[in-house]
Amino acid sequence: PRHERLIFRKRDKRLDGSLIRAQDTYSAFIGEVDADIYLAALTTAPFLSSASIDHGVEQVLSGAYDSAFSAQKLQTFAWYKGEPLNYSPERIPRTQDMEPVYIETSGFFAFKRELWTTHQRRIGFRPYLQLVDQVEAIDIDTKEDYEFAQRVMIARR
Repeated sequence: PRHERLIFRKRDKRLDGSLIRAQDTYSAFIGEVDADIYLAALTTAPFLSSASIDHGVEQVLSGAYDSAFSAQKLQTFAWYKGEPLNYSPERIPRTQDMEPVYIETSGFFAFKRELWTTHQRRIGFRPYLQLVDQVEAIDIDTKEDYEFAQRVMIARR
């Protein structure tokens, strides 16, 4: 859903800096702006489409979900803390038959007010995973990520 009127709000200077946690910015914003649903669309995801955001927000507005976020489905051999996460090394499956792993892409988070005010959570107990492709999933956290995103942007032109 598109809104005809947007208001730019500059955040408090104390929230500027590389060590600020997302929770601090959410709490400050929610303390200033009363709404039923909040959307955090991160600037570090330059290829995230408005269609993906719109669809995720629509799922929360439908009432079927208390939150939504962008995610990438990975159907490959995943490991966590030195152990295979989604397969047994004794019985190696075809990747097409594996249990997929879903990764948050940090592109957007949409959540209901009470989810934050009651539980301090941007992802709730009934989240909708808005699947995005590899390009939409690009997240810039390092210089290498930035250089890769630049190459993708040039290639897409």
